[in-house]
Amino acid sequence: MKYLDVPSNEEDAAKELGAKFDADSNRWFVPDGLCTSDFNLWLPVEPNIQLVAPIFLVTSANRCYSCNEISVVHCLGSKAVFDLDDQEEIEGENPVLISNLSIDEPEIERAISEVAPLYNVDLSKTQGQQVYMNHCEKCGAKLGDFFLHSEPGGAFFPTDEHPEMPLQKKVIVEAGRFTCSGSYRYPL
Repeated sequence: MKYLDVPSNEEDAAKELGAKFDADSNRWFVPDGLCTSDFNLWLPVEPNIQLVAPIFLVTSANRCYSCNEISVVHCLGSKAVFDLDDQEEIEGENPVLISNLSIDEPEIERAISEVAPLYNVDLSKTQGQQVYMNHCEKCGAKLGDFFLHSEPGGAFFPTDEHPEMPLQKKVIVEAGRFTCSGSYRYPL
């Protein structure tokens, strides 16, 4: 039996695929005998990094692919990241930027929702899972992390030819270590 993270608005879809509800744990699960790959959307993401505070909300801007308007975008940054796979801590002068973020830490989730409501958990079709994702202020289109973080000229990969907005950072959590799943890199 494999437990799932099913949002309340997607319970019917999980049930149609054969998921069952365990009233004791108050969670949905994949019964033995069913293929878990049918439920990839709701399988919990295994943590691979630990964010070391202070935790920053990093803000920039990017042109929306859908409406062609400039939209404010966000990501998390931290003083350091401890890579759980490599057992190595990465730290530098600038915050380490986090993309493809999946986190179950109420203090950070609350801080994000208060300051950046258009940076919220949504389905990434590229990854096939729920991650924090930016949404255009004007048209609501999903602004995926690959372009924002990995393409030169993206909001968190700025170049001289695309200086839409310099990176700004605001401390949202002052102390602690927070386990999550995501990718990390230093800004240029």
